[in-house]
Order: sequence, then C-alpha cells, then structure tokens
Amino acid sequence: MRDIGEAVGLLAGSLYSHISSKEALLFSIIDQALDRYLETVTPIATTDEAAEVRLRGAFKAHVQLVADNVGETLVALHQWKFLSDPYRQVVVDKRQACGDLFTKMLGQGIDSGDFKPVPNPQLTVAGIMGMLNWVPEWYSPDGPASPELIGDDLADLILGGLAAPGRKRKARWAVGEKRFEDFVVGETLVSPGRTIEAADINLFAGLTGDFYPIHVDEVVAAETQFGGRIAHGPLTFAIAVGLVGLSGWLGDAIVALVEVQSIKARKPVRPGDTVRVKVTVTGTDEARRPEHGTVRLHYSVRNQTDDEVMTVTMVMLARRREPALTTAGGGAGAPTERNVG
Repeated sequence: MRDIGEAVGLLAGSLYSHISSKEALLFSIIDQALDRYLETVTPIATTDEAAEVRLRGAFKAHVQLVADNVGETLVALHQWKFLSDPYRQVVVDKRQACGDLFTKMLGQGIDSGDFKPVPNPQLTVAGIMGMLNWVPEWYSPDGPASPELIGDDLADLILGGLAAPGRKRKARWAVGEKRFEDFVVGETLVSPGRTIEAADINLFAGLTGDFYPIHVDEVVAAETQFGGRIAHGPLTFAIAVGLVGLSGWLGDAIVALVEVQSIKARKPVRPGDTVRVKVTVTGTDEARRPEHGTVRLHYSVRNQTDDEVMTVTMVMLARRREPALTTAGGGAGAPTERNVG
C-alpha cells in the first residue's frame, strides 16, 4: 500500500478512505481483467463464422490482451486463489464463463465435422487454456514475434491438432467471394496489426536501394528532428496495403489498382511500432467495362497509441456480380458514383 500511495501521491493510510481493504483492491484488478476478457472474446465466439475461424480469432484476441496487460494478466491468473468469498465466487464464475466460450466453440466444431471428436472436451479446453494462459509468463514486447504472429502460430498448432482427418482446413487468411456490389459507401474495417521491426526497414532498403541515412544509420538519424531511425514512407504504405489484403475483407473482388489519389505521411513510424489500418469505402462508380466497377478506399494507418501516421486514398478495380447495364451504343451507362464527403 505504501508503494501505491507513493505512486498516486497519497499517504498509505489515506488510501483506505478510497479502498476498503487490500483484498478489495486485488478483487478489483482481477475482476476488471476478466470483464475485459469477456467483453473482447464473447463477440468473437458468438458470430456465425465457422468454429475454426472463431477459435483463431479468440486465440489472437487472447494474446493481444496479454500483450497489452501483462502485469494485470499475471495477477488475474495467479492471485485470485487468495481471495475469499464472496469475491472468490465472483471470479470463479467469470473464469468458468471464459472457459465455456471455448467449450462451446469446440463442441460446435465437432458437430459440424470440422474437428475430430475428443473423449473429454473439458480436458481439451483445459489444455488449450493452459497453453494460452502461459503466454504472459514468457511474452516480451522486445521479442521477435508480434502478438498477431504469436496468436496465429498458436492457432495453427491447436487447430492442426483438432482438425478432423481428411478435412481441408481453412487458410490462415481465408479469401471469400466478394464483388463490386458488396462494397457499401461508409463501410469500414480495422485490420489486424503488424509490428514494424528494424529488420523490415533494412530489408526494404536492400530491396529498393533506398539507404538514406534517416532509415538505416542510427547515429545520423539520432541527430535529426526524429531522434532515431524511421521507416520508409513507401514501406508503411506497402504494409498497410498488405494488412488490408490479408484481412480477407476485399475477398476476391479486386482486379487491379487503378490510381493512388493521395498519400500523406502524418507522423514517423519507428522500429517497434505496431500499425493497423482503418479502411473506409468512400465511393463506388461504374468502370469502362460492364463486368467491372471501381471502389474508392481511404486508409487511415494508425500506430499502437492510435496516432494517425499515414493516410492513403486509392481507387481499385473490382469484379461485378452482374454486368452493368449498357447503353444502346454498347458502352457502359453514365457513371452513377456513390460517395461520402
């Protein structure tokens, strides 16, 4: 309590006017962690997606929560046993609710034939949770793998063991059918994240020949207004395009890139930054050929603190489900663009 008091600028004794007991404080930390977990994983676990897809999403969400809250997670996993009732029972019930989400997804996967039958589903889920709950014991933000990659690797390992014999598993990034007509103006997606490492910057420099010191020379870069190395702007752009593509959101609709209308670097991206993309459909239009349409997309690339580091507006050529109506002359009808802003 003395350490907490020093951190918040209060005498240790004064804290008890805000906190009834040490046990109440411990319960608050654990309860908050469990509520955050249930609020994050429940929407993933209860969609209409295949059980395999939902489990992968839940594994990745679990790892990301650990990465964002390592200390809190360790407290929640280890210290709850020291609580007494009624605190303890509340925690036990919420821990059970977390496990029930995975038990239900496992059962649904078995019923659909995607997973092989297991003799003891509770034991299987206990093993899965044990693997996931060990992540905060060894995870390091300075390690070579991002939370996104760790989540996918664990999912590959677990789902590979659950897969029914002869059952073709879904790819890590499943691409579904999507057509021009499916893009709705105003529709948005937030992509998975990716940590940009110094190695990515070095590889991009080697690929492009852009060895400008601000990107590859830490000593020189430290003397600039950035105070250290930063990623190439085109590297950030390329990763943003890849993240949206890997999300599967574009499906198999895209035929080609038509135009990059604007690209603006808002803030530097540094080694160790994790970026994700919020992409918005800002317009749709007819194309010269009736079997295609054009989709205008706005990318807002954001880092781990939600600062916007880059914006991009581009136009993509997409397949139509049905050819557009044509005029008497055989060409596509007059453009009827739908857009926002």
